[in-house]
Amino acid sequence: MWQKFCFYWRSASQKCYRLPIAAPKGSHSLWVLVTYVKRNSQFPEFSATLMLDDMIVRYCDLKICVSRGNTTNEDDLNDLGDIDSIGRVVYMYLEKRSRSENHTGRKLIYQILGLCELLENDKPGRLINKNAFSGSTTEELQYFNGKFTYKGALKHTEQETDLALQVHFWYNEVVVYPNCINTLRALLKKRGAQVKRKVKPRLRLIQKANSDSGGFRVSCLATGFYPRHINLTLFRDGQLIADQEITGGDLLPNADGTYQMRRNLEINRADNHKYTCSVTHLSLDNKLDIELEFPGETYKQVISSVLVVLALGLVLMTAVAIIKWRRRHLASSTSDYSSASNVEVHQTLIHCELLDSMQSGQITVKGATGGSTVVELHFFNKETIFSASFHTVKVKPFLKFLQDHYEQMYYSLFMNTLKSNLKMRRNQVNRKVKPRLRIIQKANADSGGLRVSCLATGFYPRHINLTLFRDGQPVADHEITGGDLLPNDDGTYQMRKSLEISAVKHKYTCSATHLSLDNKLDVTLGKEFT
Repeated sequence: MWQKFCFYWRSASQKCYRLPIAAPKGSHSLWVLVTYVKRNSQFPEFSATLMLDDMIVRYCDLKICVSRGNTTNEDDLNDLGDIDSIGRVVYMYLEKRSRSENHTGRKLIYQILGLCELLENDKPGRLINKNAFSGSTTEELQYFNGKFTYKGALKHTEQETDLALQVHFWYNEVVVYPNCINTLRALLKKRGAQVKRKVKPRLRLIQKANSDSGGFRVSCLATGFYPRHINLTLFRDGQLIADQEITGGDLLPNADGTYQMRRNLEINRADNHKYTCSVTHLSLDNKLDIELEFPGETYKQVISSVLVVLALGLVLMTAVAIIKWRRRHLASSTSDYSSASNVEVHQTLIHCELLDSMQSGQITVKGATGGSTVVELHFFNKETIFSASFHTVKVKPFLKFLQDHYEQMYYSLFMNTLKSNLKMRRNQVNRKVKPRLRIIQKANADSGGLRVSCLATGFYPRHINLTLFRDGQPVADHEITGGDLLPNDDGTYQMRKSLEISAVKHKYTCSATHLSLDNKLDVTLGKEFT
């Protein structure tokens, strides 16, 4: 649920945005409001305000970038991820857009409101971007669980074939989303004590005469609470009052950094119902209720017996969010895949590598539709190789975009992410677990013969050489089935290779070589490990 949230600049200017008033307990969000003003103005041409939950933590324009309200040094945030590059991209986008608009003599104001969320279990939540021109929202994009939702000028049927929009989706998923989540985690580590403080609300239920209607106005007021998420409800004789009867409900800031909310109900003078104002908040152990017996009678405060379980204690992790991106369609001619069903599957695989000397290696990107690879990109030593199952003439601008951004931004971003993860998780990825090796013979009811299977399981890392021998000679690949590498629940891997035979006339041996083994491991059919 979203609620209008207003705050004041100086004495006469008011800014209002729609923020969520109800969020999962323990969740946190990072907000950025970017404003671009074209033509003469008392305000900077380009500015960005960064908020952790509801607290302003940083302000930047083209001249300065300063932290607000910090108690520790936060200069290291400047080196986190690719924030500066994203800022430059946003500025160039707004500057280019302002040149394309034809509003002679008018002051042009463009704004972008972006946010990302961390849920209670440190799981990345939504990414939301809103674009506005002169105070009106023109586009809205949401991303969560690998899916985009877009509202804008394009019809739904046009979105998948619009190249610029698909690039916009890709950029938000690959660059903006992971950088936002990493910055949010870093700020929570530094500002956790500030945003996790809890202040209890003061609750009042007020009845006043309404001269316009001749009846009364019953107001439920909660004030002085923090954090801002609160559930404020009005009941009539124990029954929840419908939203359409309620007015107010805006979340407003107090001067001391806390918040207030008021909800109103108009009633007639003869009303003799019992009204209750109820609030739940992270600072309260129990639901807080105030009752108004009937109009004209004073209120009393009671505490209900319902226990509200507070789920706090956010576990900060330093793992970088999984980087993935997808493209639905580059253009109407980019895919020959069609299906009679309503389900289309689009997949992208991104792989980057570090060489033994910790030098940056190759990045490979593969895009598939309906299970078939349609695009493939390799980037190494500042050279990009692109192949596709369709003519690339129509998408040359996109290819140039990819090449420039891989060279200038994404290549270093991916490699730095890989190096950072290796530094943090070196013990995990460098561990060695020996495989357990078995050779199994089972009857095959379909063929009437036998199936000999060579199984290696429980090994790490995943690279293994598994070979089946017949009388000391490797069995030809075309006779073998299986061989897929599969994960186990404990983070190790397994692989099975099988051979169909008519009878046991030969000696079969299963052999494995692996980084965890000093010597080759062999198992012979009917015998134990050797």
